[in-house]
Amino acid sequence: MYDKERIDKALSSCRYADMMAGLQVPLFLIQYEAGEIISAPLHNNNYYQVVIEGNLSIYYIRDDGNTYSLSSGSDGYIIGELELFTEHEGIVYSEATTAL
Repeated sequence: MYDKERIDKALSSCRYADMMAGLQVPLFLIQYEAGEIISAPLHNNNYYQVVIEGNLSIYYIRDDGNTYSLSSGSDGYIIGELELFTEHEGIVYSEATTAL
C-alpha cells in the first residue's frame, strides 16, 4: 500500500518512526494473512520490514529438512536485517501467525 495517510498512521505507532521518517527511500505497507510466508530461503527479499501489528514466527531449517522455532515476534520486530547486513545461506524463514 502506498497511501501516504496510512503510512503516516503506521509510522506514528512504530517505535522506529523517527529513524524511518528520515530514510531517503520510498516507504510502503505490506499486509500478510495468517500462514503467509514473509521471508524464505532462495526468495530474494530485499525489504527491511518492521512489524506494526500482528504476530510472526521465525524458523530454522536443519540440514535434514526439519525445522525448529527460533523466535516469535510482534510489533516492533524487524525482518530482513540479516539479508541487508550479512551474507547467509538462507536457512531461516518467517511466517505470519496472525494478520500482520
